[in-house]
Amino acid sequence: MLRQQPYAFSLSLTDAYCVIRAAGELDIAAAPQMRSAVHAARRRADHVVMDLRDVSFLDGFALRALTALQGDRSDCPSFHVVPGEGIQRVLDLTGARVALHWISPEQIER
Repeated sequence: MLRQQPYAFSLSLTDAYCVIRAAGELDIAAAPQMRSAVHAARRRADHVVMDLRDVSFLDGFALRALTALQGDRSDCPSFHVVPGEGIQRVLDLTGARVALHWISPEQIER
């Protein structure tokens, strides 16, 4: 029996950003699709935001992919993250909070 993916990514455009809304459980299986979503967003806009408010789980592989995307300025010179309550503890425990550039939800909903 096939199982539905426990994660999803969707893209939308605002006046200033291409927003990737992530949802569900981001793990090793989600990391390649997350990278693909960021690359697709980058083709649509110079300013990309990953909205993590609907993420309930983030493992080390997905976190590593996220911080690598943050550090890769050649592909995405403006990459920001909207924090999500479901993953705050992981970000705090790993020290990843300081590695990511945060943006408030209000800034992307203009």
